[in-house]
Amino acid sequence: FLVRGGALFVEKDGRRMHETNTCIGDLVILGAEHQRPCTVRAQTFVFTLEIPKAVFVQAIDKHPDSRRALENYALQTITGRNNDQGGGVQWPMQQAAPQRLSYLLNLYAGVKLYDPAESDWKRLAVESAVLVVQGTAHVVNDEGEVVEVLGIGDTFNEQILLGIPGGHVVSGLRFHMREGPCELQFVSLSVWEKVVSD
Repeated sequence: FLVRGGALFVEKDGRRMHETNTCIGDLVILGAEHQRPCTVRAQTFVFTLEIPKAVFVQAIDKHPDSRRALENYALQTITGRNNDQGGGVQWPMQQAAPQRLSYLLNLYAGVKLYDPAESDWKRLAVESAVLVVQGTAHVVNDEGEVVEVLGIGDTFNEQILLGIPGGHVVSGLRFHMREGPCELQFVSLSVWEKVVSD
């Protein structure tokens, strides 16, 4: 969000600080962070301008010089955060990969909070690999029985990224959410191909 007017404050680790930035959420839209590291609240009436992530990605794809500068900023942030905080939740393939892979995955795939009642996650779970960032999900068989509980950092269907059919086709296993919302990152084969081609 671009802050056009008004006063904000940031809450982090139980502390409240006056916010002077004119841009909120820049590291998330750049792919440098999955989750909000703090809560931003309005002190007064605030005017903001939202930049949707899809529009932002289209814009940086059209302007390679600006993209490189933004990518360098994001990579410096990721490197600094990993040195300070241990790197957060990652795909197993990211463990020994360059930081740029994390940046590109977060830029193109993003992370979203999904509610079990929504249908969007069901479609994505069939055609994508999934990383559990926050919450609990399940792997179920054709009878709906839980065969595995997935927690933070667990993945399902990664073979899709190699062009191999998903678990539901091969073994009848499916990704499922039963208990409350989950923060998830879905990566389809087309997103993965974009990440590795960059």
